[in-house]
Amino acid sequence: MKKVILFILIALPSIALAQSITLVSVDYGQPVKTNPTPVCYTHEVLEKISDQMYQQGNPKYIWVDLLKDRYITNDEGHTLNLYISAKNASGNGNVPIPAEASKKYAEKWVSFVKSLHLKVDTSTSYHLYASNGIQGADVVNEKSEFRSIIKGELYYLNLNPQGELRFYKELIKEGLASENDSLSWNFTINGYFVNGKRLNAEQREKFRNIGIEEFGTDYNKIWQTTNSSMGYPLQHRMQKLTSRLDD
Repeated sequence: MKKVILFILIALPSIALAQSITLVSVDYGQPVKTNPTPVCYTHEVLEKISDQMYQQGNPKYIWVDLLKDRYITNDEGHTLNLYISAKNASGNGNVPIPAEASKKYAEKWVSFVKSLHLKVDTSTSYHLYASNGIQGADVVNEKSEFRSIIKGELYYLNLNPQGELRFYKELIKEGLASENDSLSWNFTINGYFVNGKRLNAEQREKFRNIGIEEFGTDYNKIWQTTNSSMGYPLQHRMQKLTSRLDD
């Protein structure tokens, strides 16, 4: 059996309503081996789980909705990619999804983003992925990673501008950065550097904790050097993040 990547495109025009969802299967070699656990769940059970995750601020609620509506299946070991975009979806999917269902998925996502006190970002795509698909046992287990809210996932989805703003404000507070200048920083196990300056032990621990709390990353465990830099004043980035907050 060949491994399949499923690309689900939910297109949102400027008025934040979906035009289409496209589900496409792509050959991707051998499937990932999984250990399916028999799970008995009904439409009502999945709907309750989705509602709970939605209320908790967990964006993975949408996987449960797709599972509930049988657009995806659990325990197959497929890699799933879900794109929610401000642009119109292109291409023809091999799994037809009714236009009305597409619209409801998009409207619910828009409502979800707003429930986080954020404005919907129409300049880029929201991209969710599940590297080994959706495991039924994880869906019904409240203590599973799937049911947990992971800051790294929120940051990846651009759903935690508050955390990034906190990071920049603390850099400015420590005198390590200025709103009027560009910023370059590199945090690894070999040291924490901001604009070429090595942070002292106290500063290093402070920003290590911020990385864990806001980005889901422990930079003390990062070996590879990955320079993060912007070629424009920091205030431009901070203004963009602030504009994402819903007053």
